[in-house]
Amino acid sequence: MKAETVAQCNPDESKIEDYREKRALDGPYKETFDDGSYYQDTYVDGKKNGKTTYICKEYAAEEKKKNEERKKRTDTDKEVTDIVIQKINSIPEIDGVDEVNQNNTKHQFNDDIRFPVFNSIVNHPEYGDEGQFIHIRALGGEQWSRNITIQDGMQYEVEVFYKNDALPKYNNEENNYCSVATKTTMAISVPSKLSGDGKIIVKITSLNSQNEAIDEISLIAPNDDNRTINWILGSGKIYNKWKSNEQILPSWLFSYPEGALLGCNEVNGIIPGGDDYSGKVRFFFEVSNSDYNHSGDKRVLFTNDNPPQYAVFNSISDSEDIGDERYFVKVHEAGSDKSYENEILIEPGKEYDVCIFYRNNADPRMNSSGRGLALRTSISSLFPKIIRPDKKGRISGIISWKYIVPNDDIVRGARVWNDAYLVSRKEVSLRYKTASAIIHNSGEANGSVLSTSLFSAEGTFIGFNKLNGVMPGGKGYYGYVTYTIVAELLETEADLGVYLDGIIMKDNVSATLGQYLIFRFSLRNTGNTALENVIIKAVLDEGLKLRYGSTKVYTIENENGKSMDDIIDLSGFNTGNLLVGALTQVLFTLQVENDQKVCGKSLSCKILYKYNNKDRGYKSVIINVLDSERENGDTSYEEDSPMHS
Repeated sequence: MKAETVAQCNPDESKIEDYREKRALDGPYKETFDDGSYYQDTYVDGKKNGKTTYICKEYAAEEKKKNEERKKRTDTDKEVTDIVIQKINSIPEIDGVDEVNQNNTKHQFNDDIRFPVFNSIVNHPEYGDEGQFIHIRALGGEQWSRNITIQDGMQYEVEVFYKNDALPKYNNEENNYCSVATKTTMAISVPSKLSGDGKIIVKITSLNSQNEAIDEISLIAPNDDNRTINWILGSGKIYNKWKSNEQILPSWLFSYPEGALLGCNEVNGIIPGGDDYSGKVRFFFEVSNSDYNHSGDKRVLFTNDNPPQYAVFNSISDSEDIGDERYFVKVHEAGSDKSYENEILIEPGKEYDVCIFYRNNADPRMNSSGRGLALRTSISSLFPKIIRPDKKGRISGIISWKYIVPNDDIVRGARVWNDAYLVSRKEVSLRYKTASAIIHNSGEANGSVLSTSLFSAEGTFIGFNKLNGVMPGGKGYYGYVTYTIVAELLETEADLGVYLDGIIMKDNVSATLGQYLIFRFSLRNTGNTALENVIIKAVLDEGLKLRYGSTKVYTIENENGKSMDDIIDLSGFNTGNLLVGALTQVLFTLQVENDQKVCGKSLSCKILYKYNNKDRGYKSVIINVLDSERENGDTSYEEDSPMHS
């Protein structure tokens, strides 16, 4: 194989190359090397279907770790899924239930829908026919459509609606949670190349749903010309009323038919029935003609002595300002005299400045004709919320613009991108320092504060005199965008014990058959940043049973305790965010079952806790069940007992 063009030259030496393959081959192609790196592509009738991708060994190892983490998340959800499925299977058939509606994927709005089924209502008062759940429009446009004619250089927004049509009245233990969908996924198929008509296909399903909701819309390429369709980095977000709102979904959302999990408070595949749990997924793509796509992965390089005759960004290999302009994202410790680097070690409690250099490399003599101008120029940047010791954090910078194609009168869009990396010896969270995003240049826009759209897939406009997206070509118009991120420590102290004789016992706890035991789990935030979405769940050995109505949560907002549903040993529950120095405590009662088979056994109560969308650890207590009755102290607990001692 011979590489005709080299795409992106990343700091970690990963690259994407366009190959021609002479021998006939159908299906996926992958060549793996001893160090773990590999090439991959798909061929149809001996022709390249997409781009041959080279994955370096570092990226291959990171990809493997991501797959392992994905499997771990799936395994974590397994217990809840199994419980729901087991309860569904245990429900006997009931006379009088509408069997037609249970087995038919089309329903009326007033139907009594008991089990999960997605986008099946044909006359919803707000959504109409839910079966038509994909819509598209030009980015920034107002009118949504089911079919669209795509144009070169344009970006498009796609919206996918989802809803579990089971009635919310069945989302409870009384009905065995039979309406709750588990392992709910959405899979999206977008063509990478288009000649004539093409389709976007979406499938929504769950492990226990009564259907697979599938819909498609048409993309039409004028004049049957070849078009390349590129999914925009960082798009693919979920929108709903819950805590997962605006969360970026993983890239396997576009792996059809497997897809990615959906969810409500967490993206864990669990979606109860009803309108309140519905949502939308949105993503963006751009269209280009393969012959004139100089963005990102097919960048053409120039020199100061041989500048381009059209607008193109950061493609000078011998820039007097930064050298090779392809490496235009840098970071350093704020307020220090340290140089900007592509990768740095960060520490909690410090601030760091990100710098994104930009320059329209067009020959300035082309500005007067308009062919040197970049239009609708924007910059976007993404950075991770959490960095862990075992993984680098990636900061991306993306420059997008439109330009007039040489020897033509049409306008096309283009992008270039680059990454910088952060490494930490401790787990830290990162947050944007308000109003710190500033543009620097020699024009009137110098010093302007940029909007937080900088951190979206669409980005925010930049400019020379005004932030209107217009950037002339030439060295005199270059500039850079800086913003500050704050690194904060994520750290907690957890504790679990049993009340006996007015004190907390953490080991050597004994109990008799039928005895009630009061447990207290405490979690204190000892870091220097708030923890998000603290979730607590109990895992109980057989022989221990939760006493209904006994679970209470004590927080700063609920110092007298808030009663919780009896789900701590099922799915667990979210206690909310935990401020710096604050304490959350959970009180619940377990009963040792009055069954001789547990006599002489040691039973475990384990409390799992997670926050910021990651499992953090557990605490456990062992209960020794006595063969005979004995005095085991007073395990009663008064409501006015001090919980925050």
